[in-house]
Amino acid sequence: MFSKKWVNIFSDCIAFTGDKWELLEQDTIGFLAGNCLDTLCKWNLENNSKTFVHSQRQGFQCFTVHYRKNILVVAEYGLNPLVHVYDNENEYDLVGVSPLEILQMEVSNCGRYLLVILGVPKFEICLWDLKEKCRVKGKFSQLPLKLNFIEAKFTILGERILIRYANELQLYQITPHYDNQIQKQVQLELVTSIELSAPTIMVQDYNLIDDSKSQFEQNNIYLIQGNVLIYLDGTNLNEIVRHECHSEIKHLIPTQVHLIVVYVNSKIEWLYKYITNNLEDKVAVPFKVNKKYNLHDHREVKKIMYNQQCTKLICSQDNATLFIIPIPAEGFLGEDEAQVDQQEEDKVIDLTHEIEPVKLGPFQKGVITFIREYKQLNVIVCGSDQGVVLFMDVITKLPLRSFNIEGKIISGELIEPNLIIGTSAGVLRFYNVADIRQPVLFKMIKLYIDKAISSISINDNNLAVCSSDSPTVFFFQNENLIGFVDLPFNCQAIAYGKGQLFCICSFLLLSLPQPKQQQSLKLEVQIMGRKIDPDQTLLIVTPQQEVITTGKDKIFKKYKFPEELLSKMDLKMRVANQPPVDEQDGHQLPATCLAIKDFLYSSAKDGTIMFRSYQQLNQDVRLLRGHNLKSGGVSTIYVSQKYKMIYSGGFEGDIFWWTGEKIRGDSDAAQLMKNNYNAPIEILDMPDQEVRYYQQVLESEFLEQQAPIREQQKKQTKDLLKQIQTKLNALLQENAEADELERLQRDEFVIDLYARDAILEDGKKQQQALRDLVKKENVKQEILYQLIKERTWDQIEIPMKGVNGLIQHIIVTNYHIRVRQSEEMRKLKLIRELRKQEIRELKIRKQQANQRSMEY
Repeated sequence: MFSKKWVNIFSDCIAFTGDKWELLEQDTIGFLAGNCLDTLCKWNLENNSKTFVHSQRQGFQCFTVHYRKNILVVAEYGLNPLVHVYDNENEYDLVGVSPLEILQMEVSNCGRYLLVILGVPKFEICLWDLKEKCRVKGKFSQLPLKLNFIEAKFTILGERILIRYANELQLYQITPHYDNQIQKQVQLELVTSIELSAPTIMVQDYNLIDDSKSQFEQNNIYLIQGNVLIYLDGTNLNEIVRHECHSEIKHLIPTQVHLIVVYVNSKIEWLYKYITNNLEDKVAVPFKVNKKYNLHDHREVKKIMYNQQCTKLICSQDNATLFIIPIPAEGFLGEDEAQVDQQEEDKVIDLTHEIEPVKLGPFQKGVITFIREYKQLNVIVCGSDQGVVLFMDVITKLPLRSFNIEGKIISGELIEPNLIIGTSAGVLRFYNVADIRQPVLFKMIKLYIDKAISSISINDNNLAVCSSDSPTVFFFQNENLIGFVDLPFNCQAIAYGKGQLFCICSFLLLSLPQPKQQQSLKLEVQIMGRKIDPDQTLLIVTPQQEVITTGKDKIFKKYKFPEELLSKMDLKMRVANQPPVDEQDGHQLPATCLAIKDFLYSSAKDGTIMFRSYQQLNQDVRLLRGHNLKSGGVSTIYVSQKYKMIYSGGFEGDIFWWTGEKIRGDSDAAQLMKNNYNAPIEILDMPDQEVRYYQQVLESEFLEQQAPIREQQKKQTKDLLKQIQTKLNALLQENAEADELERLQRDEFVIDLYARDAILEDGKKQQQALRDLVKKENVKQEILYQLIKERTWDQIEIPMKGVNGLIQHIIVTNYHIRVRQSEEMRKLKLIRELRKQEIRELKIRKQQANQRSMEY
């Protein structure tokens, strides 16, 4: 076995999906990079700087924040996970919190208690004392976790806990408890509970600016059920008032004066709060709309909250976009408002056009399928399986442009200035991305029917495309299709190297020379082959004329180039003739991507990136860990050709930068996009099902190429017809001016002798055809006559004849007798003899009867 060295060259990451994030400090949010990875990202939205908290084990599974007390709590992933607590500058661990799974954590308002919801295997709710750094003891200090659990939160005053299930809301009180009057303990006592009849969102009514509100108001709770807003007393969960809004409510933010309501259509309204001391106020009528604001793209808001000083609203949407809306929260009623007249009081203030939000994103979501780097610009382009193509600045790590395609992206390559994208429906799209401000889709072609384009490989201007579900490999030169080659088995992977294309087909490693344009689309090439171990799914070509493969066995294997003609190989014997040149263990789970530059780079589903010498696979193996196996690990990697940098993509839209040096350079892309930064792009596209098959595309391209030739031929034909018309008019004029004896009539005036001969010849052919038809009809009637005669007249031995009287018209006929066969005559003769015998017997019996009568 070889040793693996863990190295830490983590530089930066983009892993914001818009779902789970929390406010850490002033203008700083935190989220788990990639939703479930080993990095907690602290993102300062003011200066776009990031700091990271890295896991010491296999990643973080959840975290919670108390931004007023500057407390951050993160839970590791794995067996007996550690819980790290960051309290201002202090850092310590809580041990033994859970054997395996932690679903949720919550810090109390006072900052002393930590509420922990445990999943597998305990399924319970318990308390930890952050001051004593231990679990709160007591016989009733934990609660069993019921089915359909959603969330648990401390109340604002910190001595009570709200637990929300799908059909129930429970309120518990934290009370002291003494065991034998010696040791102080704590128990959770149920105060009250209410049933929830519909899906519910729970929001506590707390003070965002100061803590001067009364206990009654500060403990109250808002419940949201569809478009209904229910206000509850936080001490006993009794309903105070309810209000029905015009649309479904997604989020609610209470301030001193308003309720900021976010609707499903991204419309935001400021409603006056229901405050018991101001029910008679004519201005601040409870639930009256005071302000409104509309987000321009109307996408669903995933989360919204104020920053620490309540000067900005931070809002995220479902397309991984972050908005910063500079609308400060108000103080107490009348504190920040000027005196206005009655007409101004009734007017709804529209802030949509007055306040321009700061937009960050959109970022990627879903599985990152490819990452590529521009040669001239400090820009990378990446795609995800959700059909999003994103351009990002390497220096600032900010998105520059993005556009969507009508399909699921599986693979992609960049041959500047063209971006080639393959989809799950077998469609290949070509984009001109020389100007990232306006990418242009200039070609779409369907290569496979309902089969994904799993791999694209490039070599200069040559392009090869394959599908793991098809044995056909297509070859392109630039964007022009040269043809295809059919392999004996489905093609699992392809890669260019040394001017050849290498393919893995079942148990075969094949090499194909770059084909040239031929008359037929089905290309004839000489294929070389080598038998290898089966179930290999990835390959890469080294500069030393060797091929490295890996697959389900998780072993890296090195083979020499194929040397035997495929046509002479015995494909019935699937056992490799020769073992690999070298083989070494790889990742703990199957690899997902291979790359090569100075080293051999590989990524896998276990979330690790491995790089080693491609000359000696067992020497100096180094590992990078940034993606977690729970989210699927690493989906793709790319090694920068300009910097000492590795880009890696995950299964949750996360992109990591790995480098051991600081990248220096100008953000020329940001300057390029300065005037219209991150404006949305609309590209004319069509669904994969409507894209034409490649044969139809080639036919249309051929017609387009022949169009100028056809136009030229058409023009020449018109010119020739004009010359003929001129000569014909001259002949007609000459004939009209001739003498009467010499003048030709119209039927005699034959100009086109060839046409005349053709007409006469056609007339002769029609005559001959008519003769042949009549002759066939006569033969048909003769045959019919003979058939009728054979079946009727010829069957009569004595035909029926009649005699007609001359005076009296009486016709006398004879009896006709038909011809009888010998068998029929034999039967007739037998019947006659039998009848004669019967008559003789009857005559004898009659004579005997007369004799007996005479005797008596």
